[in-house]
Amino acid sequence: MIPVILSGGSGTRLWPVSRQNMPKQFCNIFGKPLQTMTLERSLRMGTPWIITGKSLQTLTELNLRENKAEGVKVVYEPFGKNTAPAIAVLCKLLLLEGKANEIVEIGRAHV
Repeated sequence: MIPVILSGGSGTRLWPVSRQNMPKQFCNIFGKPLQTMTLERSLRMGTPWIITGKSLQTLTELNLRENKAEGVKVVYEPFGKNTAPAIAVLCKLLLLEGKANEIVEIGRAHV
């Protein structure tokens, strides 16, 4: 099984806690960032992939380092285009890696 975390979004819905430069998946809303909580759950199933925007690269990599999450594959979209295109990119990448028959579990790093 390949766990996949969709971790995008502009961070404007939970303003003022969540902002464009610190979107909700990186805020400590429940004691830990939502991306961290999702990552912890996903690691129990296997090495996850994260699909997120290029603008969130620094925050994503910092979060992975802080959680010692090695081997996690991250796909950085040049700009967000919502869920369906993100999943389509994932499917293409898995196909290119010869993993077309793998089971994929998709979760989101936000509420």
